[in-house]
Amino acid sequence: MISTEPLIAALPAAVASGAPLARVRALASRLPPIRRGGFEVRLGGSGQVDLQWCIRREEAEQAELREWLSGHEGEGWLRLAAFVRDWADPETALHQGVGEIWLEFDLDATGDHIADPAVFIRLPHDPDRGDEALATAFAALDRLLPAAEADARRAPVERAFRACRGPEFIGYVGVMVSRPGVPLRLNAKRVEPDRLAAWLADAGWTGDAGALTTTYAALRSTSEKMVLCCDVGDTVQPRLAVECRPVSPEDFASSLVAEGRATAGAAAAVRQWTDPQPVSPPSPAVPADPVARAQLGMAPLSDRLGRAISHIKLPLNPGDGEAKAYLWFEHAIARLTDDLDAPPSRRVSVGDYYSDASPGEWALAIGSGLHYHFGLFTGDEPLEVGLERAVRDFYPHVPRRARVLDLGCGWGGPAAMFAEEHGCSVTGITASAVQAAHCRSRGLEVHQLDLEDDWIPGNEVYDIAFALESIEHMHGKAGVLRRARQSARRLIVTANVSADGLGNYDTYSGTMRLCTVSDLVELVTGAGWTIRSMRNRRFQSLRTLTLWRDNIEANWPQGDPPAAIRDLLDLCRHGLADPLLWARNNPLIDIVAD
Repeated sequence: MISTEPLIAALPAAVASGAPLARVRALASRLPPIRRGGFEVRLGGSGQVDLQWCIRREEAEQAELREWLSGHEGEGWLRLAAFVRDWADPETALHQGVGEIWLEFDLDATGDHIADPAVFIRLPHDPDRGDEALATAFAALDRLLPAAEADARRAPVERAFRACRGPEFIGYVGVMVSRPGVPLRLNAKRVEPDRLAAWLADAGWTGDAGALTTTYAALRSTSEKMVLCCDVGDTVQPRLAVECRPVSPEDFASSLVAEGRATAGAAAAVRQWTDPQPVSPPSPAVPADPVARAQLGMAPLSDRLGRAISHIKLPLNPGDGEAKAYLWFEHAIARLTDDLDAPPSRRVSVGDYYSDASPGEWALAIGSGLHYHFGLFTGDEPLEVGLERAVRDFYPHVPRRARVLDLGCGWGGPAAMFAEEHGCSVTGITASAVQAAHCRSRGLEVHQLDLEDDWIPGNEVYDIAFALESIEHMHGKAGVLRRARQSARRLIVTANVSADGLGNYDTYSGTMRLCTVSDLVELVTGAGWTIRSMRNRRFQSLRTLTLWRDNIEANWPQGDPPAAIRDLLDLCRHGLADPLLWARNNPLIDIVAD
């Protein structure tokens, strides 16, 4: 699973040390895999550090959070669980309006107890969607706070929203679910210095903005972006803060030291967070073969995580305390998430997804044999050669004239090869009406059904259950593998998966859910199969991406292929941007099991 330990170990001692660091380490060990998050560190030398966990509006991430929350009791935890249930429901305002949430944890002195976290809810970052953002904020308060308190907060929250003019908007609302009565946190974005006093007055703040405006303007002049943070109880509270993304981190850090808001050691240490990390030299035992070297030379986990200084937070009121730095991290695989402000896409059924484009259009993209799977290449062979080799490579595990049940047969490329070259009797299954019709036109026996809801008619026993890059399309993988165990003597499965440590995630318009390598092994063995052989051939498959991309770009020069083929093109471009990193993160696993 993903471990934050390499990141915790990389935190400089000047900003994270001793008991506070130990508490964060204890907390991190009890959380699910964290794809993205951050550390809040104090720059005044206290060594205090807090952990933040970001969860996006992705079905797999929400499911992990719901499962983790199910093990916690107490009123605050129950309210948070109810919020997440609503957030995961596509019919709710929360699902439509909340692209991500951040959980920020406070630990007790020992780290043995996890207090209910603060929940920071990302609202639409669009000034023209202010009314929708306000309704989303109210929906969140209704779930996260006791009813009376949620009602009491509506008027002051709405007043802050209505204070926004032009490009200004409220980007986040923060709720302390474990501490009723504690003010809410609102983050106002794009409030420029000449608007600060008016915004505060309109929002209900009653202090003197004169001196604050001078400080705010000075900070704005040295920052790329700045966010005004205010706490809202019955009205906007006196204490204010700003989050700054400095133009020059070095100069900004020097000014913090000069003002007594940071120690020199802490300011220097924060900059180390983004320093390039040394890569361990390859072991002398790694063979000379480049494919073998690529397979064995896995980068450390920390090298697969992006790091940045998200922002520096400063009290805006005079003499009001030390600065804080927010050290952000994100795993490479997490960067595939869609635009957080785009309307959430509904999960498309696999059958509909692969019925959108015609077989002729797919042939232009993936070749005339209509093999929709990765190939097996040893050099610069044409696409069809590599695709057909990937199928023939399984022939030693398939007796001639075997009865094969092809689970997810697509347009029938592999099924036709088994029948024509190996003398097999093949029964195919696909959820797509278009694919089923095309397979029948090739003389293949095919059933159109959804394997997660239905199964092949009759009680026949097959020699081989064959699933070539189809199991990833099934959310209920365990049930399909169990039924395959009852229907066949041998299983051959090839699956696109995520590397151990990356966790499960959804892709391809929600039609795929990738599991990890270890999860795939557990699913296969848990269904009653005994694994006889297993390998990762991702690196030998990489040429497929280049040839698919070239076909699509040549046949749709205006960049307008059908939606599913467009998704394939996006995959190719993403993988080819850094092929070795992509290959390491996305193994292609072959398993033969009896």
